[in-house]
This record gives sequence, C-alpha cells and structure tokens, in this order.
Amino acid sequence: MIIPILWPGDGFILWSYFTAFGQSNDTATKFATFLLDPDFDAQEVSFLSHSLGARVVLKTIDRTLEQAKAPLKFRFRQALLTAAAVDDTALDAREFKHVSSPEGPDDIVVLSSLKDDVLAKAFTLGDLVEGALWDNYQGSGRALGRFGPAFTAQSAAKSKTRWYAYSSRAGQGHDGYMPQPWEPPATPAALPGWTNNVVKTTTAYRDLMSGVPVSVDPEWLTKM
Repeated sequence: MIIPILWPGDGFILWSYFTAFGQSNDTATKFATFLLDPDFDAQEVSFLSHSLGARVVLKTIDRTLEQAKAPLKFRFRQALLTAAAVDDTALDAREFKHVSSPEGPDDIVVLSSLKDDVLAKAFTLGDLVEGALWDNYQGSGRALGRFGPAFTAQSAAKSKTRWYAYSSRAGQGHDGYMPQPWEPPATPAALPGWTNNVVKTTTAYRDLMSGVPVSVDPEWLTKM
C-alpha cells in the first residue's frame, strides 16, 4: 500500500523553507497518530521523501516512537531521503533522537547532490529565517541533500545509513530524483526529455527501492 502525503510545506518553494519547521511538525504529529491507531495493521513501514518531506519523515518516526505506549506492531523498514532539506546533522540531532534508536528505521538511504542550487540558496536562507522564528530551532545551514550526512563521533545512525552522492558531472539538480516512467527506455532517445543521466538515475533508484545491490557508472554515483 502506498500512502501519498501532501502537506502544507508543498507550496511556493522559497517561502516553504521559511515555514517548514512548524508545519512539518504538525503534519508529523498527525501521521504518527495514524500509525499508532489500533486499526493500523501493517507489518512494515517505509518512507520515500523529497526535499522538505525529509523533515516530515524524520519527525513522524520520532513522534511515533515517542508517543507509543507499547512496542510497535510494525517495523520501520527503510527511510529513503532524496534531496533532503534538513540539516546535514539531522540523523544525530536531538530533534530526531528516536530515528537512530534500535526501534528506528533498519535502513536509512540518503541521495545527495552538490549541484543542487535550490538547497544551496533557498535552504540556506530559510535556515536563517527559521532560526529567528523558532526558539528551539537549531540549524547548521548545510543541507543533508547537498552535503550528505555529518555524523558525530558516537553516532548511532551511521551504522544504519547508506549515503549516495551524485557526481558533479551528472548535473543532478533538485528535481531529478524521481524520473517517470518507472522503467527506463532502451535508449534515451526513446522518450522526449530522457538523457543518459536520467536513465541511470531511474535504474539505480529502482534498484535501491527493490533491495538490489546498486551497480552503476562510477562517474554518476559514488558510495561514500
């Protein structure tokens, strides 16, 4: 079962970075309530997020484990974070402290790109504004989806995290993580707008989601 979540941060992109902290927390609280409902009977829960959705995912996991009054009936299986608009220290942050616990996701996958201009500009500015608006906001100004994770020396999240960084030659921006259709064409010329990089993105992305070991052109993807 796939459950899409459209939350209030999905609006004008620059303004969204100024208001994501409060809105994502509110959305996460409602999502956690849904997961903790006695009628929710899934055995595994995985997440796929893009951009500001990473904050919703991490906070949902944290709130669910914080509010649970008994052991969960399901496992958090995987959290796949693409172009994550949270700080690079987020996986070890106190704000998301339950994410790195044994009850947190078994597998955290981060896809990042230094070529992401949206995270370089809008996220950095938004981080400064959020810090001024919220007393309990702590930000580094460095986006996880751009620089990859920054772990502490005693990180509990590091052992369960896989980080894949797009190489600088790929030209990967903020919007190219979820190409459609799901299956790549035999040749890039088969569909309008497809390039070799998009074909490689789709193939590796499909393999990540299906658990197949990733084996792609090292010029496109580098495991850190």
